[in-house]
Amino acid sequence: SGFYSLIHWNPNMDTLVAVSCTASFIYSLTTVFLLSDNHELIHNLYFESAAIVITLVLLGKHLEANSKEKTKSAITKLIELTPETAILIREDRQWEVPTETLKKGDLVLVKSGAKVPLDGTVAKGEGSVNEAMLTGESMPVEKSVGSEAIGGSILVSGALFIEITRIGEETTLSKIIKFIEDAQGKKAPI
Repeated sequence: SGFYSLIHWNPNMDTLVAVSCTASFIYSLTTVFLLSDNHELIHNLYFESAAIVITLVLLGKHLEANSKEKTKSAITKLIELTPETAILIREDRQWEVPTETLKKGDLVLVKSGAKVPLDGTVAKGEGSVNEAMLTGESMPVEKSVGSEAIGGSILVSGALFIEITRIGEETTLSKIIKFIEDAQGKKAPI
């Protein structure tokens, strides 16, 4: 890939490694043929340098690929925290609807053991919510009227009527996913 980048006038780190290792290898190969005339040239062989540089670069690329795969896996797990359906309350009736169809101001019912579909404010009811996936706090947090509920958290006990306040990219979970994706795409300033 280094020589391919060089041919297309778009050199990168692979180009630097490819050119330097090839030069080192060719220089050492030429020196091998000159050894019969001058035995002291044996100190000018750099085969191991080329091999070590290539090995370290490949190891670095492997570690980077593993890191990206772990981040991708973490993002997938975060996306799975949002439930596919929610119980919408309208005119004192309940409908199970896809979470994507909810709008700001909709009132949803979250029963014990269910996930909060989107960010909102508790309009009615009381309960304990497990927010460990966001805060890391292992103890459930008590929620009552006026409390903020975060989408993806799990209602451990009680029942809550939640008025949706944030949807789509505005939700806390979406912002966390965006931060992770941005961090993965950026290189460290160093």
